[in-house]
Amino acid sequence: MLVRRNRPGENIDYMNAGAAAIQEGDVVALGARGIGIAGATIDPGEVGSVWVEGVFIFPKAAGALSLGADVYWDAAAKNVTASDSGNVIAGWAVQVAGASDSSALVKIG
Repeated sequence: MLVRRNRPGENIDYMNAGAAAIQEGDVVALGARGIGIAGATIDPGEVGSVWVEGVFIFPKAAGALSLGADVYWDAAAKNVTASDSGNVIAGWAVQVAGASDSSALVKIG
């Protein structure tokens, strides 16, 4: 039997199974589900809150992003990009970002 947890769903509990603390604002990879954003520092072995919905400012790779374009997280470069090659889906661009812009507004979730 499924039991409904009465919560809106903008964030989830996340167990930090790694050896290093996850800092507030860090991107957290959620496998095939994409990414989340740590809402506070999560120490190793601890559970903390990760945002899985919302609009966030991300550092952006070179290249333009059009409104509504799929955006991917490049974990190695620590920025968003239009390239899905080896990257995980982050969300979609909520406004145009020019090729020379250093950041982009992205809707995650």
